[in-house]
Amino acid sequence: MIHITVALPDHVAQQYYEASEKLAHYLGEPAPNAQTLMRCMLATFSADEIARNFDIGLRNHLGLPMPGETDTYVFPPEFENAP
Repeated sequence: MIHITVALPDHVAQQYYEASEKLAHYLGEPAPNAQTLMRCMLATFSADEIARNFDIGLRNHLGLPMPGETDTYVFPPEFENAP
């Protein structure tokens, strides 16, 4: 087993703490703590899924097109000019 230490931004870590609290509410005690939830999430991804998620995150951050994304509009372009 490999042990790693990962620094997470506070707002990201907060999501795991909130999820842990919600699970404690639904499941009662003992519920998985935030660190257990983080370990579970890390352990569930394959190498391809990790690479795909990283690629999508970078594309989103840089404003690049997403793989498989079509050029269809949710609203037609003329919607912006509607009175």
